[in-house]
Amino acid sequence: MSVTQIILSSEGLEKFKSEREQLERKVIPAVENRLRELIEDGFELGEYDYDDAKAELEFYESRQVYLHACIHGAKWNDEKKFYEINLTGGDKA
Repeated sequence: MSVTQIILSSEGLEKFKSEREQLERKVIPAVENRLRELIEDGFELGEYDYDDAKAELEFYESRQVYLHACIHGAKWNDEKKFYEINLTGGDKA
């Protein structure tokens, strides 16, 4: 299994946290609402708007999982003054 190493400054880790929070609080709920409205309005399978919204939701949920893995896997390197993150193949978005 391959391992990807990510190096982040404190500011970089904070940006990851901020992006994850945006996804959880605003972006994902907005796309879920759009999907719900499409379903309630009666869409046809294969309809572009529905397929597009579904793909968008999958992308954002995947990004959220990736950011979560990075944030929780971050280890501070006191000597080098940055965060190190080692992700295995299953953690990648």
